[in-house]
Amino acid sequence: MKKQSHFFCITFLFLCLFSVLSYSQLYASSPSVKSGNPKVFYVSKDGDDSNNGESWEQALENIQTAIDWANAYTGDAEVWVAKGVYEPTAYLSDADGQQNADVYKAFIMYSGVNLIGGFYGDEISSEIGADGGRVLSGENTWELANETILDGSSANSYHVVWFGSNGYKNINYNVLSGISIPKELDERTILDGFTITGGFANIDSKIENTTNAKKKFMHLIGGGAAIGGNGEIQNCIVSNNKAKFGGGGMALFDGAIAKNCWINNNETVGANLKFSGVLGYGTKDFWRADGAGIIALGYNNEVLIENSSISNNLCKANDNYPNEPSTTNNKTNNGGGVFLSKATLLNCKVFDNEIVKNPSSYAGGSKASCGGAVYVYSKGIIDNCEIYDNGFVNNDYQNGAGIYMADYESLASNQRDLLIKNSFIHSNREGVAIGIDSRFSSVENSVIANNSGVGLHGYSNCKNNLTVNCVIYNNAGNGWSQTSNANNSKNKIINSTIVRNNGRGISIQNDNNNHEIINCVDWANKTNSSFKNSKISYSAFSYTPPAGTGNIQISADNLDENGPKFINPISNYTQNLSDWQDADWNIRDDSPLIDMGNKTSIPSINTTDIANNDRIMGCNVDIWCV
Repeated sequence: MKKQSHFFCITFLFLCLFSVLSYSQLYASSPSVKSGNPKVFYVSKDGDDSNNGESWEQALENIQTAIDWANAYTGDAEVWVAKGVYEPTAYLSDADGQQNADVYKAFIMYSGVNLIGGFYGDEISSEIGADGGRVLSGENTWELANETILDGSSANSYHVVWFGSNGYKNINYNVLSGISIPKELDERTILDGFTITGGFANIDSKIENTTNAKKKFMHLIGGGAAIGGNGEIQNCIVSNNKAKFGGGGMALFDGAIAKNCWINNNETVGANLKFSGVLGYGTKDFWRADGAGIIALGYNNEVLIENSSISNNLCKANDNYPNEPSTTNNKTNNGGGVFLSKATLLNCKVFDNEIVKNPSSYAGGSKASCGGAVYVYSKGIIDNCEIYDNGFVNNDYQNGAGIYMADYESLASNQRDLLIKNSFIHSNREGVAIGIDSRFSSVENSVIANNSGVGLHGYSNCKNNLTVNCVIYNNAGNGWSQTSNANNSKNKIINSTIVRNNGRGISIQNDNNNHEIINCVDWANKTNSSFKNSKISYSAFSYTPPAGTGNIQISADNLDENGPKFINPISNYTQNLSDWQDADWNIRDDSPLIDMGNKTSIPSINTTDIANNDRIMGCNVDIWCV
């Protein structure tokens, strides 16, 4: 039942949703990094390791010296670092023991010892914006006026920052069993206020089923920072780092957190996956690159990425690095900005990221390249994010220019295990804005608009997808579609507004009779929808409606007596109209869509509308997204 209080403008709604991404409001009330009064050890470029490190005047010169002293201190202690460029001096230990080659140099974090940068060298507080505290040069909390740089380039460090000081554990990941990753630190440990650059996780090792490869897997990921459980990075810039396999910017594991960071201009260049299979079956030999900005691999505990911008990162698997890759070998790229597995991306902007098409998909056990912005794998969540201007290099596309959702290991057991909600997915490049290839998934309360291809598309493994309370408009292809493959089945779109797309509003390409369209508006798309044998009910169409209970026809003229009476629809379905973001898909009080839906079809997992109001407000529900 529509009420006046429900009116909202699409643009205004998402300006509200994404206001959290203007981070200036966050720092004013930001608490100190560590509660209480921990002992502080100070570091500056003018310091000397013969000093006691207990004041700015007695500052140390070497960051690792200060970390080690703080770690040895019997009480709580942290390290403050003044502006300047610092290089790692300590050699890390990995699953193979203590290392001593320069590539293993890193800033090594210890449990409970926070490392804080962005100081001028006379502050009395680590709080941003407080009297005597750290100062910003811009509106984002990573824009600290006194840039403090951790640079691994001179040592060709595999990792600039390393949180793996508490030993190692073995996990199963994808096709590998028993790979070694850092154990969780005993206490929450924070890295705050640095620019991290110059790391390259490029050990000469394959991803294969050998003991040595499993021990060295960590040095194929996390070029900027490798952060395990209880590790946290905040207010940092992570830029110009690389990795072979994943996380050129950073790798996050098992409960790690990244928040208020800018992950920009990082790259993954590809690792060789090689398995012999059994009697020739299951053989794999191809190159793969995941999550150029961030690879997030939750295992026992979920990873969180929050209030961050992820931009200009590149996945380009290369069998001939640093020269140009061959045009024949199999090279798969997944997630130009982020790769999520048991991880949540919350309140983030993901933009201008790219991946490269696989020149020989499926050969050597490889797959098509997927997810120009984000690759959402088993139990990944995107919440309250803006995803825009991502895609394939040179617009030579395969699957998912914006987001790709997959679950090939079938770990998801319900729609909430792979989830996009409260998000704005717009202006992504040629291909599919949201591609889904998992047996359970949900896209809720989101706007999918002005993309240079299909809005949302289900591939052959897409089953049980629920698309609910969404506005899908002004896309260059179909609005909501399902592939011709017979495995694609049982997908539903409910209470959604599919309008002004430069193709079909809805396109069902297989003959399964178990897809459902309920309480939806299909209006003024370029071509009438194709439903095959789908079940359609309580929906409105700007052409002769398909057979089904409660379907109605509305006029293609918005303000006609029988028109939908949207407040401010865009004039046509041409992409990049100057006013496309000003569209207001609310309906007037005299709209024929009011109270024409079926409230018994509202899914129990989502009982609110796109404006977060209760969906059922009276005797019935409206046919649209609010």
